Amino acid sequence: MTYDQIIKFKGTTPVFSQNFDNRTHRVKINQGGTSSGKTYSILQVIALRLIEKKRIATVVGQDIPNLKKGAYRDFSERILPSAPWLQSFISTHNKSTLSYTFTNGSILEFASFGDEQDAKNGKRDIAFFNEGNGIPYTIYRQVAMRTAEEIFVDYNPTAPFWVHDHLIGQPGVVTFYSNYTHNPYISEGALIELRSLKDKDAEMWKVYGLGKTGEVGELCIENMTIVERMPDNLKRVGFGMDFGYRADPTTLVRGGLQNENDLYLDLWLYRHHMNLNETAMAVNDSGLVARVDRSPIFADGADARACDYLRDSGYNLREVKKGAGSIAYGLSLLNQYNIHVTARSVEMIEERRKYSYKIEKRGARAGDVTNVPVDAFNHAWDAARYYAMEMLKPIRLVRKTLRGGT
Repeated sequence: MTYDQIIKFKGTTPVFSQNFDNRTHRVKINQGGTSSGKTYSILQVIALRLIEKKRIATVVGQDIPNLKKGAYRDFSERILPSAPWLQSFISTHNKSTLSYTFTNGSILEFASFGDEQDAKNGKRDIAFFNEGNGIPYTIYRQVAMRTAEEIFVDYNPTAPFWVHDHLIGQPGVVTFYSNYTHNPYISEGALIELRSLKDKDAEMWKVYGLGKTGEVGELCIENMTIVERMPDNLKRVGFGMDFGYRADPTTLVRGGLQNENDLYLDLWLYRHHMNLNETAMAVNDSGLVARVDRSPIFADGADARACDYLRDSGYNLREVKKGAGSIAYGLSLLNQYNIHVTARSVEMIEERRKYSYKIEKRGARAGDVTNVPVDAFNHAWDAARYYAMEMLKPIRLVRKTLRGGT
C-alpha cells in the first residue's frame, strides 16, 4: 500500500491515523464517546490491511441486525460509495452472508456468534469487535485465540467491563481514547444532541460526550428480550409516536399484548430532520396499517401542527393524555410487562442500553440512583410509553415513585 492510495480516503480522522500507523500492538482498544468516528475509521484501516496482502478479517457484532444497521451499513453505504478506487479492489459482494471478497483473495466478513462454541468456528487474520461491551468475554476469547495478526475493539464506556478487566494495561495492548472533537465530520444534529447532555446529566456527558469511563445510572427499561418478529393475533394493538425536533428523530412504535403479561414492540420509524409532509410520507412508507384498520396512533400533543397534519392525512391520530409524573408512570407501566422487542428495531435496542436514571451527585445521597430519567436516548421509548399509557393497564403495583417530568 502506497501513501498515494492511503490518502485517497477522503475524511480520515485522528482515530484512523492512530489505528493505521500502529503495527506494534496486537490489540488496539478504541474507547470513545458517541460520534467520535471509531467504527468508520477502523473499517477504513481494515480495508487497507486487506488490500496490502491476502487476509481474512471478521467484524464481530452482538447480533446481525445491529451489524446491518451499524458497521455493515457504514462500509457498504458510506465508505465504499465515497471511495471508488476501493471498489476496484473488490471482486464480489455476498449480501446473504454479509461478506466481501477482494481481488487478491482477501475476505471481509460481518458475523455474530451465539455462544462460546459457535465462536470456535473459523480462523482469521484480523478481528474487529464492534461495540465490544455488548459482546461476552467468552466469545471474545475464542475469536481472539483464532486471530493471527490484529484485534480491534471499540465501545462507548458506560461502565467497566471485560476490556478493563482483561486487556487494558496488558502487554501487546494499546488504548486509544477519542470523543466527538476528534471527528471533524460529525453531523450538526449529532453535535447538538451531544452538547445538550452537558446540561442534562454530567455522567452521561462524561461517557457519551467525552468518552471517559463512567457509571451510567440504572436503566429505565428494566427487562427486554429480542425476538425475530411480532406474533400474530396480538391484543390491544396500537402505535405510539414521538415527533422529532432539531437533532431528535421522529419515531413510530407498534405495540401489542400476548397472554396479558407479554408486551411486544416493533420500531416502524426512526428518522431525523423531517418536515410535516416528509413525516406523513414516512409513516405511509413504513407500511402502517392505520389507514386500513384504524389502529390508533398516540402522539405527543405538544406539537399540535404535526398532530393535525397527520389526522388530515387520514391517520387515526390521538393526543396522549399527559400530566405531572407521566414519564415515571409510563416507564413504571412498561416495566410491569415482559418486554419483547423485534430484532429489526436496532435503534430502540441501542437506546435501551443508554436510557438511564440520573445519579445523585451531592449531599448525603450522592451516588444514589434517582427516579428522574435523563432526557436523552429516549425517542423510541417515548413513543412506546405513549402507546402504553393509552392502551395498557397496570397489572401489578407501580414499582417506582411517580415523580419526574412530563
